[in-house]
Amino acid sequence: MTPSLRLALREMRGGIKGFRVFVICLALGVGTIAAVGSISAAVRAGLDADAQRILGGDVSLRMVHREITARQRNWLDDTGTLSRTTLMRSMAHASGRDRRSLIELKAVDGQYPLFGTIAFDTEMTIAKALERRGGVWGAAVEQGLLDRLALVIGEVVLVGDATFEIRAVIGSEPDRLGGARLLNLGPRFMISDAALGDTGLIRPGSLVRYLYRLRLSPEASIGDWRSALTAAFPKARWRIRDRSDAAPSVRRFVDRTTLFLTMLGLTALLIGGVGVGNSVRHYLAGKTATLATLKCLGASSRTLFRIYLIQISIMAAIGISAGITAGALAPVLLVATLGDSLPVDARIGFYPLPLAIAGAFGALAALAFSLWPIGRACEVTPASLFRSLVAPSRLRPTPSHLASVVAATTLLAALTIVSADDRWMAMWFVGGSAGAMITFAICGWLVKFAARQARRRRHMELRLALANLHRPGAQTANIVTSLGLGLAVLVAVVSIEGNLRNEIEQTLPDRAPGFFFIDIQPHQVSGFETAVRGVDGVDEIRWTPILRGRITRIASIPVAKAPHVTHVRWMLRGDRGLTWAAR
Repeated sequence: MTPSLRLALREMRGGIKGFRVFVICLALGVGTIAAVGSISAAVRAGLDADAQRILGGDVSLRMVHREITARQRNWLDDTGTLSRTTLMRSMAHASGRDRRSLIELKAVDGQYPLFGTIAFDTEMTIAKALERRGGVWGAAVEQGLLDRLALVIGEVVLVGDATFEIRAVIGSEPDRLGGARLLNLGPRFMISDAALGDTGLIRPGSLVRYLYRLRLSPEASIGDWRSALTAAFPKARWRIRDRSDAAPSVRRFVDRTTLFLTMLGLTALLIGGVGVGNSVRHYLAGKTATLATLKCLGASSRTLFRIYLIQISIMAAIGISAGITAGALAPVLLVATLGDSLPVDARIGFYPLPLAIAGAFGALAALAFSLWPIGRACEVTPASLFRSLVAPSRLRPTPSHLASVVAATTLLAALTIVSADDRWMAMWFVGGSAGAMITFAICGWLVKFAARQARRRRHMELRLALANLHRPGAQTANIVTSLGLGLAVLVAVVSIEGNLRNEIEQTLPDRAPGFFFIDIQPHQVSGFETAVRGVDGVDEIRWTPILRGRITRIASIPVAKAPHVTHVRWMLRGDRGLTWAAR
């Protein structure tokens, strides 16, 4: 055991009373980052483990408004087991009760589902639930539809031109997250693919989405298969997803939430870092006599620096360990409390990478905020140390200590950027944090300057209060920085919420429609208008034509060759709704 380590441990026998705030600040910041990273890793692991079930196959091809050709279907059949699902919105009419409800219609074939199982409220196979009996097709629905229409199992509803008997309640769908729609406006209504034609809903212009799921052989390569598909049908207008991207909307939500919460944890760590620096400064201020004595006995500044750096490191290890432990247990607590509400089954486990990143954040923050006060305390002369009992020293650390502080701060910023999924967002965060800390430090200095200029006051209480703001060793700048950063976070959250609310309120027209209806076919316009005008209170009906189109060129350049920004690339995928009016 080295002399520095022996002296550091011997001095710590008196306890960690001066380091309580230090440990708590690190534990909270590290715990937040570790918890967010562990939960994100657990959800991502759940997505990866259930990718085939969520997607509905190894590969999914989506077509809008039209089906694939016979040649394309034969090619897909030759490469694996194919299943087709048709999705569209429609209305379910309970004629006996004169009630209607918007539904998410889902027509499935005999191969569905390729992976996983669909759960009903009763012991019934999907074939039995959807088969035709006595001229009436069967349907499986979500409980929400029964509640809306006041129906029970065994009753019938009308969908389009067909009558369906409700035979089962859907408990869960294996491919619900991998469907074509991100937003479901009505409860699920599942029917057989053979029954869809009887509804009469498939017409030119109907908003229909076809999903073709394929189960490949275990030895097949997804990359090779996609290359072969592109070579066979280079101009096909389908959107392809494979099991590596089973639920992109959920993954994007998890990634963005992780980024936001991680930045929030880093903000807490930065705010706590000021507290860390204050704790170290306060602790070393109480060690003035010890430092002076060791200096007089021949201890070098380097030896003293090592002694107190070891103590700080031990205390930081305690705080970081507490935070990492809390973060490692976060997935367990999440599943125990919100397991049924999660969109995917989070995988409980030990995820070392997010914990290591959180620990690195804590270690670098502890160094960045501790090296300055340690170096400052260890580089003064013995005489200055004794005088600092009544007149605190204003000396600064050596250039080597300053370089260490800069290095730790730079590594902390680099880790923030490298570990983030969105590098640009992380760079803005680092720049904003640095700017905020500098700004608040300047504000603290201005407060001290103003207090020094206004110290000549008649009232004793005010004169003493102002003197305490600018006296040697006053923590005015640090307090202003801590309070400013904390308040800035609160103001930012409130401002974002207020701006979003104002944006919604300001963009809402003064005279907005009470209801709007979509996907009304030309042959339905007359009957629909007659029905609507028969309702009391309707004073105006406006029609807007709509067609579906795809962007093929940008400034006369084909889309495939046109440069475009990543965050608007979604506009080039699939069809877009286009409306027009004379005024």
